[in-house]
Amino acid sequence: MRLIYGVLTGVILTMVFWNNYRESKDFFHPLCFFAILQFLRYVPTMISGDVDTAVTITEDGVFVFMIMEIISVACVCLGFRLKIKIGPDRKAVDIIGLYNNHLLLFGMIFFSIGVLTRLVFIAKKGGIQYILSNLAHKVDLVTGSGYLLAFGNYMTYGICFILSYLAKREQTRHPLLIIAPFLAIDIFLFAFMSDRTAVMRSLMMIFMVYHYQCKRFTLRSLLKPQFMVGIACVVLFIVAMPLLRTKEGFDAYGSLSALLSDAVLEVGNLFYWFSYAGRDIFIYQNYNWNNYWFGTNIINFLCAIIPASIWSGKPPVDEGYYLSNVIAGYEISPPSNNYIYKSSYPFSNQGIMYTNFGLVGLVAGSILLGIVYRYAFDNLKSSHYNVVLIIIMQVILYNFSFTSHDMVNVLYLCGYLLIPLFIFGGYRFRNHVVRAECNKDI
Repeated sequence: MRLIYGVLTGVILTMVFWNNYRESKDFFHPLCFFAILQFLRYVPTMISGDVDTAVTITEDGVFVFMIMEIISVACVCLGFRLKIKIGPDRKAVDIIGLYNNHLLLFGMIFFSIGVLTRLVFIAKKGGIQYILSNLAHKVDLVTGSGYLLAFGNYMTYGICFILSYLAKREQTRHPLLIIAPFLAIDIFLFAFMSDRTAVMRSLMMIFMVYHYQCKRFTLRSLLKPQFMVGIACVVLFIVAMPLLRTKEGFDAYGSLSALLSDAVLEVGNLFYWFSYAGRDIFIYQNYNWNNYWFGTNIINFLCAIIPASIWSGKPPVDEGYYLSNVIAGYEISPPSNNYIYKSSYPFSNQGIMYTNFGLVGLVAGSILLGIVYRYAFDNLKSSHYNVVLIIIMQVILYNFSFTSHDMVNVLYLCGYLLIPLFIFGGYRFRNHVVRAECNKDI
């Protein structure tokens, strides 16, 4: 029966993808991207997973999950289709649009800032060789350097701006070849820290800019041999990075070929590393009226801005610490910071909403997620696919949910991009308005 439940869920997600792709011809349409992520995160584990995030996968658990997943997917689609009058933010779109004449300048500045801050971090931590040999202690390496490391995202933002600049120059035939050296630096400075999430986010941002401003991807183009080879390389990288998080680090392999050989053997575990099925099944089976959170994790979100060095009792931003401890048998809930198991199982959007308010929360959270997708996508289209809003759209598609962890992550990813742009853009926008008024007077 698990096979039937998994296949049925996969068919429904495939239908969501195909119906929206056929209508929009847009591989990165929010509901297409959402359906792909849901498929990868859940369907393989539903069909053949035995244990996922320390949770035993049972037939009853998969059945309950299938029902909840169908409800969640339907509500996201409903939220996206609702006729709510939340129009695009015209002033924000106008301010961001003023950067079209400065794409190369901002691209080079952002990329340089990102590279320099990464080099400063490397120097502070003893060099690349030391970091590679101590990736098992990655948490200790990055502790106290969060804000500095966040500036590394400027590398990706800069590449996106440069690619957008090249796309507007019609004589540029091969923009991807031109940005290849920048991309190589970007991937290396993220990858040597075993940060596969940052690399994936970087690649998706750049692909989205290329998709909307250079040449749109289609299902046919994605099946071309050269693209499949690229996907294979990305998969090997994703698999290889966690292998370095051992006591010996890179020294355990001694060569890149040895690392890749082990990575090939681990490819079969790829879906389970990204799976959210086990934790969601656990949530649906173990949370009820007696232990719902009723929104108390909002305290974790509000406290996120306070440095832990100032407040030793600060609750964790990532509610996943609570989930991993509950699965391990410890009773804990927000806003406690007294957790024994020092690891996190991040929540999905439907998981966190169910943990707080049960089925009502799952329905409301899924509808709201669809509304957020629609609002961001409408702004993107109204801007004629401006590069800044492409970046924000990708961040929302890949990172946004109603967890404290994801909301803080989205805020800092977008904030680091928007704050300097709005400072400069607000000044230019005021000058633009003043000049327009003067011209009217004349």
